[in-house]
Amino acid sequence: MSNDLINGGNSASLLRRSICSIATILLSVLGGLAPSIRADADTLHYWRFEIAPGFTADSAGFSALVGGGTQTAVPASGPGSAFPHYFSVPGGGPNTSAAAFHGSEALSTTIAPITSNFTVEAFVHLNSAEGPFGKCIVCSTTNSASIAETSFALEVRLDQVYGSQIGELVLATSDGASLAFVNSGFVLGTGTDYYVASAFDLSGNASFWVQDLTNGGVLQSTSKAHGATSLNSIASLAIGGDGAGAKFGFELDGLIDEVRLSNTVLDESQLLINNTTPVPLPSAIWFLVTGIASMLGCMRRTRNKM
Repeated sequence: MSNDLINGGNSASLLRRSICSIATILLSVLGGLAPSIRADADTLHYWRFEIAPGFTADSAGFSALVGGGTQTAVPASGPGSAFPHYFSVPGGGPNTSAAAFHGSEALSTTIAPITSNFTVEAFVHLNSAEGPFGKCIVCSTTNSASIAETSFALEVRLDQVYGSQIGELVLATSDGASLAFVNSGFVLGTGTDYYVASAFDLSGNASFWVQDLTNGGVLQSTSKAHGATSLNSIASLAIGGDGAGAKFGFELDGLIDEVRLSNTVLDESQLLINNTTPVPLPSAIWFLVTGIASMLGCMRRTRNKM
């Protein structure tokens, strides 16, 4: 056998091994990329309620939640079925589960106080709209009945004390001494899946976005003036209630998913609802299976040529 032929065979074998090594590295990177990406540079906290990195884990890497709430699969039909299922979001992979609340519990954690501009987002489904006060979606408070213990509260209002409608999405903020209450004008019905968001600007405006996902509605928005000049420094946050053990009746009955808190006023193009990339499940499985098959084939051919 000539040296050229031997060298050529060695070169081909080296090339195959190099290609396999590169493929292995690329597949490893692609497989681990989604869970390792932070939502974006402005994200303070992001609770996805997924199996990985954990039901109560903060995907932004900070504050895990404690308390009530049950992990539940995002279903094919019924409550939560219109939440985006298999989609890639900044900071994570597909959305397969949500947090369920039953009107007597909440999830809470300690955070760095929010004292300036912020944006809060979530997917929400109300099973019922009964009881007094407002039902908390995301609230920075240890006691929703106390202005002195509240910073902000994105909630569904069930009374008309502050001029709100029954079921209206509202944003309440407190400086520790007085309350600024901003009504969105958007009413959330029971039995419907929604995307909701609010951006608070200390310059004097609060923006709201609502999309009816169940009925294929478009993303609606509005901006309202508020009188707040500062936010109370409260180092706590609760989802689905006020975190005070259902003491004051602010606990929500329904589902909450994909809660993201940002430290700036996001514009509409930056919202989570506008930054999801569909990942069809069959395609994802096909990519994984064919990728593994290709890798095994490369390894087998390389062994046979050695």
